[in-house]
Amino acid sequence: MTSSAALQSFVEDELKRMPALAQKVMDDTLMALSNMPMMTEPAERFKAVDLTMTLRPQRQRVASAFVESLHEQVTRLMSASHSGQLDQASGTEADSGPRRLQLMDESTVTAEVLTAKCVDQIKGAAEFEFRELTAFVSALVGDMQVTSDHNPLRPEVMAHALWVSAQCLPEDGDLRSLFMKMASGPLAQELRQEVAAACGRLEDAGVQPAMYSTVIVPSGAKVPDRPVASSADTTTVNPAAYSSAFESGIKPADVSADPDYLGLLSRLFDVILADRRLAADIKVAISRLQAAALKLAQVDNTLLDTHDHVLWLLLDRIAWQAEVLPEAPHPARSAVIQVVSNLIDQLTAGSGQDAAAYQWTLNSLMTSERQRFDQRRQRLASVINELEALALQSTQPTELAGVTIEAVDSGLMDTVPSQLLDMPSTPDSRTADKRWIVSMRPGHVARIYLSGHWVNAQLVWVDPRQEVSLWADCRSDAVWPIKRQALALLQSESLAVAHEPRCLVRAAARMVAVQISSNRPT
Repeated sequence: MTSSAALQSFVEDELKRMPALAQKVMDDTLMALSNMPMMTEPAERFKAVDLTMTLRPQRQRVASAFVESLHEQVTRLMSASHSGQLDQASGTEADSGPRRLQLMDESTVTAEVLTAKCVDQIKGAAEFEFRELTAFVSALVGDMQVTSDHNPLRPEVMAHALWVSAQCLPEDGDLRSLFMKMASGPLAQELRQEVAAACGRLEDAGVQPAMYSTVIVPSGAKVPDRPVASSADTTTVNPAAYSSAFESGIKPADVSADPDYLGLLSRLFDVILADRRLAADIKVAISRLQAAALKLAQVDNTLLDTHDHVLWLLLDRIAWQAEVLPEAPHPARSAVIQVVSNLIDQLTAGSGQDAAAYQWTLNSLMTSERQRFDQRRQRLASVINELEALALQSTQPTELAGVTIEAVDSGLMDTVPSQLLDMPSTPDSRTADKRWIVSMRPGHVARIYLSGHWVNAQLVWVDPRQEVSLWADCRSDAVWPIKRQALALLQSESLAVAHEPRCLVRAAARMVAVQISSNRPT
């Protein structure tokens, strides 16, 4: 049996068990509604009674809708996976042609919020079981390195199916929202047992999970040990002074005069390149700068003065490319990595190694980003024009009739990802919400929970009144026009947050300081 056939057989067997699971979730939900604590607000108890009376005679219909949605989603995911159209970043089917553009309002975002909370409950209750199932399914398809999640029965799929089943209930009285709130817990617990049982069935069938695989070395071969710091690394450096060097913005005298200054710089690069969050192509680009950085350090002794030295800003900007591009080997990503490589070639080939050369390289990279952003806006011109026309009207419809999404270059990315102002710490911080929205500018990037998964979305356009904004997925062709109140709701639920280049050297400096401290002679 081929790996594809084996996965298909496993999925079909699991789907046959879903009707019983759905019925059990309905029964557990009704039980939870009847056992609501007396301390619950009277309004909530009345809603619970209404939901119980509505759900009890329709539980078969609701359960059937849940199962039907699962079948549809799984079929779509499996077909997209077989045809190579599955988006690697999100695990969802990539856009393959024109489609209608939906304006996201508060009601749409409410569905996103409820689905996201359901996903959180499922992952909270069955995170280990789903990870184990991912390893088993990866082995089933021959992916022993677990490079992606091949299991179509994911928490996001389950949560979306539950929301689809909620549509069988009346809109009045917030019954759908209450159903999602009350059914998410029972669904999470039932999935925990079902996923654990599925892992057991795969194990009984002789499938060995990928995460348990062992590397066999030749007989007599020596397994390399992890590198440890030499005595030279620990006898001449003051760890406390070094760890505070970046934080204070002032380089300690003993570090600047230390003969191992270049060694410390090399250790910073080693820690940065060991970061598992960095993709392989990004690591290659950064590693090519290490030798040049050592040359720069010989004429510029300010590298450890601050995180904002142009060397570290350039590294952060290179790493940022992976956040706003499709996964390798997408052509758009390959093109950008080639641009980065060319810029590094020019930098390292130059005779002068100084901060000005690195600043020129950083400026050139950001200019390239601006050009790609402008290209994306041009390709979305028809959509923007339609939104501009609608923004002049007093009301916006929930669907933009006649608007289609043309093929968009998914390699477009953020241009100036400055911080969004004053992210609120509480959901009811409305003033902070308003400042966050007002601060948005085209080119900003945020992580937003949209269409059932987290996306790195770039702001492409916002109307003068800032009532409607157009966001584009950095890693696919998807776009979303979102009303301001809907975006504020997402932000208040921590489902929309600013996304900016992270400081690689800050974490590396702290780790090196810990390594030095732990290896000090006692």
